[in-house]
Amino acid sequence: MPETPHAKEVASSLLGACLRPGKDATDAAYEMQDHLEAAHFYDPNHKRVAAAIFRVLEEGDSPDQIAVTEKLREMGQLEAVGGAMYVTNLSTNAGLPSN
Repeated sequence: MPETPHAKEVASSLLGACLRPGKDATDAAYEMQDHLEAAHFYDPNHKRVAAAIFRVLEEGDSPDQIAVTEKLREMGQLEAVGGAMYVTNLSTNAGLPSN
């Protein structure tokens, strides 16, 4: 079976951009939700974080790193992704251009 194409750094940047505080990040998360599902991510940790982002959005909240960390905890997945530091690192290393 051939390996699924993936770009871990791109996926990390996409998820990290959605975890930033503010309207632009929330808009990015909604845009991601319109086009992707958690299952589209290759890395299991990315799948878990994407699922948490989508659940936070479905609850009408902004998926910043605090909300997503708490959602992962509620889902029993926080330790599986490497803890709160993993979510923080995604957000911090998103590589968003500055205005």
